[in-house]
Amino acid sequence: MSSSKQFSRIVVVALGLCLLGTGCAGLPVSLRKLLDNGSLDRVVSKGQSWLDKQQARGKHPPERDEVFVLVGEARLGLARRADTVEAYREFARRYAREPIVADLVHRSRGFEATAFFRDQTQPLDTLEGYQEFQSRYPGVPEAEIAGRREAEIALRRALDQDSLDAVRAFLRTYGARPEAAASVAQARQHEVLKALAEAQSASSLAGWREFRLTYESWPEAAEMLSGVRVNELSVARDLAIRTDTVAAYQELMEAYGEWPEMVPFEPELYDREARRAFQDAHASHELNQLIAGLERYTRGAVAGALRASDCRLPPACAETGTGGRPAFG
Repeated sequence: MSSSKQFSRIVVVALGLCLLGTGCAGLPVSLRKLLDNGSLDRVVSKGQSWLDKQQARGKHPPERDEVFVLVGEARLGLARRADTVEAYREFARRYAREPIVADLVHRSRGFEATAFFRDQTQPLDTLEGYQEFQSRYPGVPEAEIAGRREAEIALRRALDQDSLDAVRAFLRTYGARPEAAASVAQARQHEVLKALAEAQSASSLAGWREFRLTYESWPEAAEMLSGVRVNELSVARDLAIRTDTVAAYQELMEAYGEWPEMVPFEPELYDREARRAFQDAHASHELNQLIAGLERYTRGAVAGALRASDCRLPPACAETGTGGRPAFG
């Protein structure tokens, strides 16, 4: 046999073995072309058949992993065509233990989440449904949408209760969640308005003070605080006047003396305190107390009337028949 004929036979045998045994490098190329052309079923059929044969022979040729991945891509493409939750889950179950296609499994989970959100979560449109979705598919793009819609529904439920406590409970739950920002802003505005209405209804010193201390740092309450301060001071002033004791006037000034809103009332309150102090001194017949009053209260109409009066001490008042009452009383 000539050397040329012998070489030809070797080439033919080698080519046949290559095609029958491993497919050489041609199978991945042909599968890629089929995949690019959209012939997904053919990729799966041809590629899986070849893989099964290699497994039966106990072989692992170099191109085996490439073929395996190409078949996986084709199967994922078929799942995409079906575009159902079950199709994606079937793909994930098939390849769950195959590290070389882990990226394909990850992508299938994303597609599954989209299908689940579209087909099950959104049609139900319930608080519990959106919470379930976020628990089942954390980190997917739809999770942010689910969180936003969950907050919207939760806020609606809180507002339906028409309760300040319900709105505050909502804010405790959702206040720090970025996806709930719009609902949180709405809830804060509602809380401020509701709290203001309750303070107006009570119109008490404690109510106005609580509102101010609670919301003085809230931007939502900025426009309301000036009115609240005026109301709080007005109630506090009226209470001091009704109480009409030196201690009450002094406590009022200690609490609100630095407020600009107090400036118009200071002269009146000073006179009231001075009058009460002098009246208490005359009633007690305590010379030292009266002298202390003279030293403390040196300005205003009351102090001036006291100094202009001849009735400065309790004995003098008694002698003039005024019954111990100061002339300015």
